[in-house]
Amino acid sequence: MKQQLLAQSPLLVYPIVALFMFIMIFLYVTWNTYRKRAASYDGVASLPLSDGNAAEGLEEESRHE
Repeated sequence: MKQQLLAQSPLLVYPIVALFMFIMIFLYVTWNTYRKRAASYDGVASLPLSDGNAAEGLEEESRHE
């Protein structure tokens, strides 16, 4: 009875759609990360070490793109 209820439930589509969306977003973010050149991360990488304004590193990054 439990197997029959689970097999015929229309609610089973939601976890499948959620898993598909997670995989697609994960692949997109991974692809976007590896697509960028290392030089585009230099401004953001120096943010924790800079003593100045936090926006300085971000301005440098936006000029590279």
